[in-house]
Amino acid sequence: MTKKEIDRNSWENQLYNASIPDLCAAVGYDLKDEGHQLRGVEHDSLVITKAKNAYIKNSDGVHGVGGWAFAKNIILEDADDYLSHSDLMDKMHEIAQKANLVAFNHEQYQTTRVPYVYRADQIVPDLTIAKKYLSEQRKISPDLVDWLHKHDRLDQDRMGNIVFKRLNPVTGVIMGASRQGTKIDFDKYPKRGTFKGIDKNSTPNSVWSFDVGKPENIRIFEAPIDAMSYYQIAPDRIHNTRFIALDGLKDHVAAQ
Repeated sequence: MTKKEIDRNSWENQLYNASIPDLCAAVGYDLKDEGHQLRGVEHDSLVITKAKNAYIKNSDGVHGVGGWAFAKNIILEDADDYLSHSDLMDKMHEIAQKANLVAFNHEQYQTTRVPYVYRADQIVPDLTIAKKYLSEQRKISPDLVDWLHKHDRLDQDRMGNIVFKRLNPVTGVIMGASRQGTKIDFDKYPKRGTFKGIDKNSTPNSVWSFDVGKPENIRIFEAPIDAMSYYQIAPDRIHNTRFIALDGLKDHVAAQ
């Protein structure tokens, strides 16, 4: 390998591992700090998650992780679509030369995780409010609600919220939960009309799930009610399947 090739590999590796905020500074992208994330000042649909060195541009759905992807897809605006490989590498090299390429340091964002504790004292035995909302507003069978409750997949809390319990599929330990409100109030919740949230300290990347038979197949959904709706369309034709709800569009969680 020639010295030129060694140098080339060196800057490529540095760009792969570069901190996205450092790249923004190098090319003049102003950012405002919003706590755990940064947002573009001029392009406010650009959001950078500090702890993951990840980005998403909500205006066009482009997202990724790391300096190389950010340079190619954001700074060069999807360069694969209009640059040859040779021209792309030249442009990427120019960006690398402009920037003070400091490797992203995950350790600076690491904190001591507080274990999740399921507050059983907030749970009520009666599912009346949950079943009324799910059956009348979301057209879910009350029998399916009872079945999921019997198999420890959902509860109702004192506020009338539906609690979707995230269980470890092997040990059955509760790893977290998401909550779906049952009181419709578009003034307070203009986007969807009801409260929706994830319990504090829920295990990262945990999911809500339920099994039909012995799982040989997986079906993945955005939300628990989506999974329930799909199952009840044709329960007689669905066998040996694990239904998983991500509580959002989370490619990395689905992959895991």
